[in-house]
Parts: sequence; C-alpha cells; structure tokens
Amino acid sequence: VWRYDFDTTEKLLKQKLTKEPPIVRDTLVSGLEIEMEARSDCPYDFPQQITDLFNDEYCMFKGDGSLNNGFEMVTAPCTLDYHRNALDTLFNWNGWRDDDGNTHVKAWNTDTCGLHINLNRKSFSQSDIGKILVFINDDMNSSFIEKISGRNSQSFAKRSPKKLTDGGVSSYEKYVAVNLTHSTHIELRIFRGNVTKHGILRCLEFSYALAHYVKRCSIRISSLHYQEFLKWFNNPRIKSQYPYFNEWLVRKDYIKGGSTNRIVTNE
Repeated sequence: VWRYDFDTTEKLLKQKLTKEPPIVRDTLVSGLEIEMEARSDCPYDFPQQITDLFNDEYCMFKGDGSLNNGFEMVTAPCTLDYHRNALDTLFNWNGWRDDDGNTHVKAWNTDTCGLHINLNRKSFSQSDIGKILVFINDDMNSSFIEKISGRNSQSFAKRSPKKLTDGGVSSYEKYVAVNLTHSTHIELRIFRGNVTKHGILRCLEFSYALAHYVKRCSIRISSLHYQEFLKWFNNPRIKSQYPYFNEWLVRKDYIKGGSTNRIVTNE
C-alpha cells in the first residue's frame, strides 16, 4: 500500500482492449478510486495479491486518512470496456472471498468509504463540464442524484448550486460533488462506497452515459433535468450500451416496460 500522496500516473498507463481504437487526447477514459475497509480476516497481503492479479497494469493501492482500517484501490485510466473486463477478473478471482463466501473487505455499510470516478478532462469542453456541474448539483435533480449515488454526503462530496459558466472557472475545493482541482480529469465524488461488481459498474456506466449526454443536449437548463436525460437514455441503442445502469433504472421504476437482468439482480 503506497502513501496517500503517491502519483499513480507514474506507474499506471492508460489501458484499452486490443480491439478498441487507439486512445487519443480526447478519448473518454476513466479512473476508479474504490475505498474499502478490511474485515478481520483480510489477508495482510490482500492489496498485493490484487496488484499481482493484474500484473501491475490495472491498479495499485494507497493509504487514505479518512479510513479506519483500510485502503483505496486506484485504477489506471481505462476505457469502459477495459474496466468491465478487469472487474470481471477481480470478482471471479478466488481470493476475493474467504472459504465461507464472505468478502475480505467492505464499503457500503461503513461511514468512511466512497467511490470516486475520474473522467478525462480533455474529452470535455468547458460547456460540457458546466452541464455536468448543473446536472449533479441542481436541486431539480437532488432526489435522483441521491438515489444513484446511494448517499447524501455533505462532508466529502458537498453539493451546491452551480451555473453553466462554472465549467470554465478554476476551483480549489476538493470535497465537493464534482471536483475540478485536477488539470487532467474531473472527479465525481458523489458515490457511496461499493465493493460489488454490479454496484461499481452501475455508477461507472451512469458517469459515461452522463458524459455522452452533455455533449449532445442543449444549454437550456430544462435539458439538464434528469427526466430529459432519461428520455434520451431510454432508447434501445443507447441503453444496451449500459446494461448495469439500465437494470438499476428498471428496478427503481425510472424506466418502464423493461425487465431486470437476473444475473445482475442475484449478484
């Protein structure tokens, strides 16, 4: 486990699947920061086992002062499909659970853990970033954002009213819903900690869907209402790209006329 202030980009390079096109300056890639607390039976070398599982290419572990007895798993900037493959590998790995089927780590039922998603800043215009700020912070979407994020955190992911023009404003506030202090990425900090594959992918797919939506919607505030986002999303071609987020929307009755994915629901 590295120090909390170690720059992971010194070790982790951008990753994509072989079949995918080359990653260029404005390719939408994302990094995950998955905070987790160790259970009493967690192996001492658990972080190293996972690092070795991915041959030091997908992730590394760092300490975090906000955790009681845990660490955060920080991934390389990856395409969405690369993340899906890597998370399949992680959650199918025999070492993830003990002999009784219990996980060695926890996140959701803690007061300390969060899930942060970092999106490549160069894939957005200032207007796009402004739209993301308004969508996540505006009161008209507060109920939807709290449900998708799983929490209402005002300590580590404070939400406050934003304007479209704020997308071009420098910010030095870290503990906010959308952290803009980094030059290379924007950080979505709204999500409750999660160490399940369907939970992580639900949040990740929502982030990618929102990133694509703000690139095509108008700058009218009404276009940034979550119901307009769901109208755009509820298209067979679009929602098929985000099966975990789509399953959650169906299960929570945001989208009608669909059915949940049994495999995802059972997990």
